[in-house]
Amino acid sequence: MKWFQSLHLGTQLMVSFVFVALITAVVGIFGITKITHIGDADRVLYEKVTVPSSYVAEMSIAFQRVRICLRDLDA
Repeated sequence: MKWFQSLHLGTQLMVSFVFVALITAVVGIFGITKITHIGDADRVLYEKVTVPSSYVAEMSIAFQRVRICLRDLDA
């Protein structure tokens, strides 16, 4: 740390700015890759959960129709 304190103020500011810029770049790249991963996971979730839920609704309607037909047969 002594090497940093022996630098001129302008040089210290420049080194600090570059360091903060590098950290910002790393965080930004990490965030962009994770957002891409979340987008892919969202697409898979839609295809595997949301779309088949319409089939569940159709099965429920068909089940109710069969139940009503069986009820009418007993009457």
